[in-house]
Amino acid sequence: MANESRSRQSRQPATPQNSAVMGVVLVVAAVVIALLLFNAGGGSSKAEEPDRTAAESANGDSTTTVASTAPPTLTPPGNLMLVVGNGSGVKGRAKATTDKLATFGYTNNKAVDGNSTPNTIVYFQPGLDADALALATLIGLPPDRVQPLGEPSPLIAPEPTANLVLLVGPDFDPATAPFTTTTAATN
Repeated sequence: MANESRSRQSRQPATPQNSAVMGVVLVVAAVVIALLLFNAGGGSSKAEEPDRTAAESANGDSTTTVASTAPPTLTPPGNLMLVVGNGSGVKGRAKATTDKLATFGYTNNKAVDGNSTPNTIVYFQPGLDADALALATLIGLPPDRVQPLGEPSPLIAPEPTANLVLLVGPDFDPATAPFTTTTAATN
């Protein structure tokens, strides 16, 4: 027998069948993992987040948050200088409003003439926004009717000592207004 030499067939090295597809799969997997980690972390840094409850921090699915600052304290109504301006065009409306508000503790008040207005608005000095919101709630106004007191004054003759100014429009009648004391209570 003759020594026959077998010729070997040359083999090509084993490679993935489609390296481009594998690259795309790896990129997609990395993006999905990054999104999951981003969402699990709330999508923001801890410095930007309000304090969260332990239950929320543990499972991340609660929407209840705890305020990081104490709620504002309200000034007792008798300690506020409230000026009620009549912008309604109805004679005596500011005086009737101050009389009604006095029964709710707003005893340091004054009725004056105000500039004409279609809507009743509560204006406040800086730092008294919670007190203004309590007054608005008391007389049945929505929160968007509370604004900072600025220039020009809503009153015909500005009152420099006013903490709050209630400019009464034709949409408010103290005789029929739905006064409610649920959020106007003081501490």
